[in-house]
Amino acid sequence: MKKNITLYLFVFTLLILIFQLVNSNKVLQAQDAKLGDALKNASQFQEELQDVQARLEDEVYFSLPQNEGAGRFFPNADLEALQTQVESAVYDLNVKKGNNPLIPYAGMDGRFFFNKVKVLNHKWLVADFSDGTHWGEVLVAYTITAEGTITFNTIAHLLYPLEE
Repeated sequence: MKKNITLYLFVFTLLILIFQLVNSNKVLQAQDAKLGDALKNASQFQEELQDVQARLEDEVYFSLPQNEGAGRFFPNADLEALQTQVESAVYDLNVKKGNNPLIPYAGMDGRFFFNKVKVLNHKWLVADFSDGTHWGEVLVAYTITAEGTITFNTIAHLLYPLEE
């Protein structure tokens, strides 16, 4: 009887070990598959990140803080603060009464307001404007005096036709 119990325990232990071996192998294969998928996704995300970084570099090429010439034009100036100052001066024209002096069109459905402003370099900016129905863009030259006042001069403008 003692032999039978020992034999049963041995067989039972062997079955448990075989079960653990098979189960561990399946778990290991599943984890390897997950790791392979994660590495594949990581490489895809890395490629996408490189694409986005390249597009971002192209996008900020025309910006005041990234422009080396502007850095030489405004020595010892915080170019990001200067860009914010120029943008704020343009947006301040939205709150003045009457037509906007930089937009050579009278608003057809109200006044034209600037929606978006991008400072291109130390001399120019481009801005998008709209009156809610009509929209357009304007290229503006600006100068900053030694006292810090900003003057604007519209160089070119366009008003998009309405879609039918």
